[in-house]
Amino acid sequence: MFIIQLKEKCLAILRMLVTLLSSFIIPAIILQFIGSPTNLPVLVIDIFNLVPFLISFLFTLLACFVVSKIYKIKMYELGMLFTKHWSRNFGVGVCVGTLSIAIIWILSILFGGYTISINNINQTVLIKIILNLLAMLMVGYYEEALTRGLMTFVGVKNNRLFNAIVVAVVFSLMHLLSPSYNILSMVNTLLVAIVFSMLTWISGDLWVAIGYHAFWNFILGSILGVPTSGLGTIGLLVSSPNSSDLINGGEYGLEASLVCTIFLLIQIAFIYVFFIKKGKTNKYPAAPWLA
Repeated sequence: MFIIQLKEKCLAILRMLVTLLSSFIIPAIILQFIGSPTNLPVLVIDIFNLVPFLISFLFTLLACFVVSKIYKIKMYELGMLFTKHWSRNFGVGVCVGTLSIAIIWILSILFGGYTISINNINQTVLIKIILNLLAMLMVGYYEEALTRGLMTFVGVKNNRLFNAIVVAVVFSLMHLLSPSYNILSMVNTLLVAIVFSMLTWISGDLWVAIGYHAFWNFILGSILGVPTSGLGTIGLLVSSPNSSDLINGGEYGLEASLVCTIFLLIQIAFIYVFFIKKGKTNKYPAAPWLA
């Protein structure tokens, strides 16, 4: 029995990795041929920088369509597109993601992690913020669709904990190439991936996780002025680190801080105790595997 279960899990991991890699290879090849524009107005270059996100977004939709045809299911059964309560769930995710990263930021400030100042707001800054919002919405969608969506769908049936752990590990490793990535940022990325999976169990689709993911990134970078996954961006505020990396995450940003680790552990415990353990989950999920 153990050997059969082990074989099933190994095959599931293989399917999950093949699904992920096949969804990355073609966009990567396309982007190699496109290149980057030079000697153009800054605004044009900023808009062009959305192209990689747009290609990944569109190819994710294509991958979902292909999987739906292979398994003979409707695309909404993958937990994406416009499920019954998608707008409500997305709104909840936006609120929870915004509140979560704001609390982590405030706690870091209280422990002396940042000195805060207001950025010089002009038309260029506002345009960059709007463009970054569009980019983060696409990132939130295609990363959740690929990991909590397609990868989980082809995982082990009726073992959501195993699938969540595998996806969390892979999601964390996906950020290895991010600047200043370290052990603590790896742990935090894994923890937030667990949060995303738990939110799909509660909501019955991917939209809470998509909203949380997109606005965690957007608020962190474009509002609070903190590097997102090691990448700096222009924000309404400027958060200048002035203490231990354990408090502010150093060059990687808050996602590599001990404050973030503690918050995410508490959030996981809260979701489990007050929702999952009490059975407060969607009784009519978009598909049984999302329950």
